[in-house]
Formats: sequence, C-alpha cells, structure tokens
Amino acid sequence: MPDNRSYQYEELIDWDEEKRKKFKDVLPSAKYGAASELLRHSISEATACSMFCKGEKCKYEDVVHWKEEEMEIKGLYSNWITKNILAMARPNTFNVEKFKIIEQFQKCGIQSIINLQLPGEHASCGHPLEPGGFSYNQQQFMDNGIFFYNFGWDDYGVGSLSSILDMVKVMQFAVSEGKVAIHCHAGLGRTGVLIACYLVFVNRMDPSEVIHYIRHRRPPSIQTKSQITYIQGFAEYLRPLRVVFSSNDKDDPATRDFTLTQFLTRQNHILHGFEARELKFVPKIIYECCNKLLRLVGRGKDRHHQHDTYNDLVETAPTAFRNLRQANQLEKDKNGALPSDKKLLKGKSISLESFTALRLETRESKTSLGLTNMPSYYNGDYSGSDSVPSSASVTPSLSRRDVNSERGNQFVGELTPDGVGTAMAQTEYDDEIVDKVESFKNCMNSDCRGYEKLQQVVDPQLLAKLMWDWLDQLKEPVLHAQDLPLMLEYCKDPTEGLKLISKGARRTVKLIFRTVARLEPLDEDVERSVVQRILSTLTHQNMVVEMDALMSPDKSILKRTSSDMGLMRSTVAGRMLYFFMRLLYLMQEELQERQEQHAARGQESDSGQRKTSKRDSSHNRSSKSKDLQD
Repeated sequence: MPDNRSYQYEELIDWDEEKRKKFKDVLPSAKYGAASELLRHSISEATACSMFCKGEKCKYEDVVHWKEEEMEIKGLYSNWITKNILAMARPNTFNVEKFKIIEQFQKCGIQSIINLQLPGEHASCGHPLEPGGFSYNQQQFMDNGIFFYNFGWDDYGVGSLSSILDMVKVMQFAVSEGKVAIHCHAGLGRTGVLIACYLVFVNRMDPSEVIHYIRHRRPPSIQTKSQITYIQGFAEYLRPLRVVFSSNDKDDPATRDFTLTQFLTRQNHILHGFEARELKFVPKIIYECCNKLLRLVGRGKDRHHQHDTYNDLVETAPTAFRNLRQANQLEKDKNGALPSDKKLLKGKSISLESFTALRLETRESKTSLGLTNMPSYYNGDYSGSDSVPSSASVTPSLSRRDVNSERGNQFVGELTPDGVGTAMAQTEYDDEIVDKVESFKNCMNSDCRGYEKLQQVVDPQLLAKLMWDWLDQLKEPVLHAQDLPLMLEYCKDPTEGLKLISKGARRTVKLIFRTVARLEPLDEDVERSVVQRILSTLTHQNMVVEMDALMSPDKSILKRTSSDMGLMRSTVAGRMLYFFMRLLYLMQEELQERQEQHAARGQESDSGQRKTSKRDSSHNRSSKSKDLQD
C-alpha cells in the first residue's frame, strides 16, 4: 500500500457555537495599554524581569503560582491550544529533571519544541541559564528523540510577515511529525502570535476569532496592540497569495488578475519543502489537474512518499532560519571556529542549524511536509494516490456528487485515453459542468482542502475546463505573441525553441504536453484537436488547423472558428501546430525509451546481471532526453 500520509490540513478547534457567537464581531483588545507597552520596550531586561516577572522568583517558572489545570504538563505553566499544539512557559533544567518533563512529553506524543527566545534572554529570571544561552539544555530533549527549533524574536516584539510565514511553514512540518510544544518566556505573547498565525494559515480562521480562541484556551495570550495588529496584518498578507482564480473585483485588490510569473511568485511564498521545489516553475492547479487526468486512465502511479530534508526547509523557508545562522556566528565569534559535530552531540553549542540537521538525518523513515507526496513530472513519474480523506463541502453549490465519494472510486481507471483526450479538446460545455467548475473555483480560493477535493473529481471535462479556465484568466498568455516568431524558427528542434521563453512558461508548456504524451496512443483526430485546444489557450488566440502534423508547415490549411479571442494568422498557426506536434512526438519517444530502460533494469535485476553496454546505453539515452525534462 502506498504511503498516503500528508499534511493535516486543519487543526481541530475546541470552540463550540455558543462561545463563537459570544465573540462574533468583538474586536480583541490589548492586555497592556500603550504606556505600559512603551515602558516594557524602553527599560532594561533586568529591570523588566524584576518588575514584571519577579526576577529569581519568576512566576512563570515556579509551579507554586499555578493551578493544576494551568499546568497540563506538570511542572510547566502550559495549556493545549489544539490537540497537537501546546503553549508553555519556558522550561528550566531544574523542573525538567524534577518533574520528568521529557518523559511527560514522550508520553503525550510531543516530538518537537519550538523556542522563540533569543540566546541569553531573561537571564535574571528563575534558575541560571545553561551554557547554550537558554534555561534548559536542548540537547537533553534531542537525545530523547525530540526535535528542537529556535526562531528568536525580541520580547513583546513581532517579526516581518515573510519571516512569520516561513516559521509557520516549518511549524506545519513539525506538526506533521507529531505534537509540538511552543514557548517564549511566559508562553503568552510571542507564543500566542505564532500559534495564531499558524491557525490563520492552516484553518483560515478570522484573526479576531483566532485571538479570542487562543485566549479562551490560555488567558491572557497575545498581549500587546502591536501583536494583535500583526496577526491581522498576517491574514491580509495571505489573502492575495491564496487566490487561485481571480474575480477581478475592482474593490478588492487581492482578487485582481495576474500573470503566470506573478502567480508563481505568490505560489512560492505559500508552498514549502519538496512541493515548493517541485512546483517552483509550475502552477499547482495545472499540475494537479494534469496528474488527476492521467490517474483517471491508470497512467499514473501511486504516490511515493517524498521525505523533506533539512535543506528543503532552509531553502523554501529561509527567513525562519536566519537567527540560526546568527546563533552559529555567535558561537564562531566566541570560540574562533564553528563547533564540530562531536561538540554538538555533547550539547556545547548553540548552533541550532546543526542541531536540527543532525536530528532530521536520523528520521528518514518519518513522513514529510505538506502535500509533498508529489510525483516528479520532470522525471517522467506521474504518481498519485486516490485515497483522500473526505471533508465537508465549503459552498452549498459544491455537492457531494461533484467529488469522488468512496463509492465513486471504482470509476477511476475505467476511462479511456481517447475519452480523456476528447474532454481536454472540448470548447463548449453544458450548464452542469459550467456550474460545477465555478463552484470549484470558489472552493480553490476559500477552502484549505480545495486541492484535496480536486483529487476526488472523476469527471475529465470538469478537470480540463478548470485547467483551461485558469490559463484563459491570465493577464497575459503563457506564449506571448512576441516570442512566437523566434521560437518557431526551431520547428525541427522544439526543445531548443522553448528555451527562448521564460522558465515558468517552458515548464508549464512541457507539463501539459507531457500529459498528452502519457495518454498516447490517441486517435489522430483527438490528438490534433487536443493540441489545437492547448495552443489556443496558451496563446489566448483562436486556432483550428487541419493538416498532416508532420507535413511542412507551409502546406497547412487553416479553418477558423468565431471566438472572443483574437484569430491567429494561418502561417503562424500552421507552424505552431507543426512545432508542438513535433514536441509531442519527441516526448512520446522519450517516454518509450524510459519504459524500455525500466524493463531492461527489471530484467537485469531479476537475473542479477548488469552489463556495461546497457549502462552506457542508458546513460546516452538519459543525456538525449535531458532537454525534454528541463
């Protein structure tokens, strides 16, 4: 059975309707007034510790100040915000040992600690700090299989919106591994902000509601006006990044139309880990529609789990790890050299980057980040699993009939390639399909489970129209008119011609045509109609050509149909069809070669013999198809 585990999309919120109504439309207020907040930012940390935390007798680290229900982990001022997320005051070594906190963490399934303090912070509070700069030795937790992350913020402060988004991405990875414990000093301000932003991100909660909810679970979290404003700003920051289909509402800038390049930039802010690398130059909506169309005819493979590495996290959530590099530099400045792995294992370094890297290397069998069970289109692997959890519809018009129910799974794989090709070639649809597509557009924009629901669709017409509508809505066509003359100079070598367009456009074009190549053999008329449909959409021009696709493009006969789009000149249309039919046939040859290589490797494996000549042949073929993959 394939590994179908992926990101948990939403946290379960213990928030009944009565409480929800009580706080509906009630704006949260700050715990501290403006004068108090200014004072806390202006006085020294030692003075602040003495005035507000009680210094050595710090109320947040001494269990005598807290009731049993305020210590869901005994020995820690702590509360569960969701079943996966614990907010807590910072632990100290004395209480870690006295109350066996590591054993408590293990018993309740906590597998990660996220520390939002800076090294050396609140040194006057409670027990003395450990040599690493914190109130506990993080290596103790790591030695017991618990991840450790340090994303340092100034006390009572907030970070940049891009940095908190990266922290949220890493937090999502951590939650996918197990339960997470988060702390700053008291576990109220910075901790509350991070958890609030996480719930805004994964649950799409309203910022005011999420603040009330967290305060309900752990009073008095999220303390200052600037922190409240920050959470509200984060929600606004996410709005345009989540728009998949533009409505071009003149009163809402977040819904305005966009180009392919603009969309990919926004998408890269949201995605992370393996998925972010895989889809860096490909719109996820196109990727998912193509993948699902192939799976409908059994041309895809079960999704194989792709484990995110530490480098994946750093590459796709870089600002979250900025302070790790700073901590690394602090250690270098103190000792003149970076700490060795041997020192790290003894817990003598605050190089948290290396800490986390070492821990992640020991967890290769664990699952990964987000919807990261993604197949590699560029390696010819169209993987995908049809086992997707069910979920409630986000809009009344998107009924259960529109998605693949458990009973509907039996239809997957029963469609023919020509049937899918015909659906892709269509230009007119009945009202039912149009209505369903409009409902899915709303779903993709507003529901965090939109892509999950998309994978449950079994109607190729719906998938194809959704894909073409997305490309049609772009502010500019994927294939610009000014690029075509230069590109079409390479009709006999289309892979070279495609190098003249942007990488995003090139990868998107190849993804769509490789999908068609995977459907082969197709009926000739179906194949030509699909290619014409694709080219009309990619150029935002109407084009219908009847010709032998391998004839000289000078001998084409053009038939145009009426359309709101512009009409492509006959000479350009003929050369376009020739160019892209040639590209399609090259991709078919590539796929055939890959199948032959796979079969040959299987035979060699069965017999236990590997011949040098076959390895050389495989290497030559891999080199030959490199341009098609890029």
